[in-house]
Formats: sequence, C-alpha cells, structure tokens
Amino acid sequence: LAGVVMVQLALTGLRWQRDGLQIVYDPAEYPVAAVQALRRAGVHANLLVPLDWGEYVLWFLAPDVKVSLDGRFATVFPDQVVIDNFGFFTGAVSWQRLIDDYPTDAALVPTGSLSPILRQTNWERVYGDNIAEVYARTGTMHVTQEPAPSRGLFP
Repeated sequence: LAGVVMVQLALTGLRWQRDGLQIVYDPAEYPVAAVQALRRAGVHANLLVPLDWGEYVLWFLAPDVKVSLDGRFATVFPDQVVIDNFGFFTGAVSWQRLIDDYPTDAALVPTGSLSPILRQTNWERVYGDNIAEVYARTGTMHVTQEPAPSRGLFP
C-alpha cells in the first residue's frame, strides 16, 4: 500500500510540475477548441449542449452563453427541459421541441453524432473539429476556425 501511495504522489508531483496550478482539460474529451472559438467570436447565445459538456461550457463562457443543461439538472432544471435535452441529443421523436419551445440560438454537438439538427435547412454548421460542431440558425453566427490546441489549458 505504501508503494502505491508513493507512486501516486510521484505522478501527482510530475503533473503539478508540468501543468502548474492550472486546470487542464483533455481536448479529446471536451470541446476545448470549440469553446475557445466561441469565446474569440464573442458569442452571446442560448446554447444546446450535451449534459457532459454543460458545466465545461458554462465555466468558460458564462454569463454570455447560457447552456441547455449541466450537472445541476436534477436541482435546477425543470423535468421537461431535461427530457427535451436528452431527446434532442438522442434523436427522439420529439427532438425538435427543444429548439421550438425554448429560446435557442445554437447547438454544440459531438462530431459524428446523429443529431437531427444536422439535416435542418434553417440551421448551418458554423464551427467543426474532430470533437465538436456548432450549428446555429442560418445567418446568425460567425465563428472562425483555428487549429485545435494540443492541450486544453486555460489560465
């Protein structure tokens, strides 16, 4: 047990040495480049996001961007919003309710997802990388594409 503790402390020390006291996100798991692009573009929007990305987006883009759902879903969001958010991202029959019944400007979806928003003629892809894509109502948003960061480091 002492050996495991020593190895863990050594690995933690190496990580602190590499990253300092900054929060680091793996750009292979989070929409790091997409969020940076939205920040650079100065976007103010109501953004549809999958549950797993809600708090990440909120942390870096609030108060300019409001998210459709985050980890507080059980205590903050009405049940119907939670149902509609999951329906949107799973392509349920009622998937469109989220963009019709709530003020929605854009959607941040995982690349390769089967979200029906990709096939809507009044929505366009304004950003995309190998992790995330942003779709917005046609003609309402411009986001510039830049190379993805090698590490998701925010000062």
